[in-house]
This record gives sequence, structure tokens and C-alpha cells, in this order.
Amino acid sequence: MVPKLDSREAIALAVRILEYAEGKGLKAYLDSRALRYVEWSPIFNLGRDPVDVVVVVGGDGTILRTLHLLGDWDTPIVTIRYGKRGFLADVPPYDYAVALDRLVEGRYSVHEYMRLEARCGGVERVPYALNEVAVVTSSKVRGKVCRLR
Repeated sequence: MVPKLDSREAIALAVRILEYAEGKGLKAYLDSRALRYVEWSPIFNLGRDPVDVVVVVGGDGTILRTLHLLGDWDTPIVTIRYGKRGFLADVPPYDYAVALDRLVEGRYSVHEYMRLEARCGGVERVPYALNEVAVVTSSKVRGKVCRLR
């Protein structure tokens, strides 16, 4: 479970979902970064500890950060919409129980999205992106050279 960390309501919803999942006999882990806001055990470290599925409660920013932290892991995510933007989130907050029931029963489909990989100078690898890559410079020089493949 990865909640939107700057929203008490999203964290409260995440706890309800964790409790619901445990009631279904699932082992429900909370992202360790959320421990500053709520007590829960067990926890996991996103992108370091293997889990079967990640449930994200938040908006597009929370989803994109989760994908960034997952890196190369091929872990499916369930997205519960809770935020200002929800283009990437599939499940409205009031339908979390239906979504988890379908997950447990194996009645779901996986939508695969292409991720973008960017390299800086041909060597330095930056995190994967889902929808866009911005090319910026820290110097006052305005010119940029990009090769897209």
C-alpha cells in the first residue's frame, strides 16, 4: 500500500483498505515512508522489497512517484483515485472493496503501459518516465542537443 503522503484522507483510506485486505486473508504491507503518519505492521520498502501487487491511493503524482521508485520491478499496481488529477487512476475511492475482491478472485485484467527511458550523455541513466521526459539544463546556456530514438 502506497498512500498519498500529504493527504490525511488518503492515508485514512489506505488504512481502511489495508484492514479490508487483511480481513480477506491477505498479508497487507504499508510503504515504510508512511510510518511518519500512521502506525502499521508489516511494512515494506518500495522498490527494494518484493511484493505481489502494489495498491496506490492518490493521484497521478503519487502513481508516477511509485513507478519511479519501482524502477525495473515488474510489479502490477492497482490505482485508487485520490487526488486532484486522476488520469492514471482507475478505481474511485468508494469502489476499493470491489477492486480488491476482483483481485483476490482473479477477475481482473492487466493493462501494460510503455515506459520511457532517457539517458544523459549516453551514459547516465535517469529514472523511467511514464508520460513525458523534460530536457532542462542547470547552466545559463540555452542550447540543448537531443537525439531521440
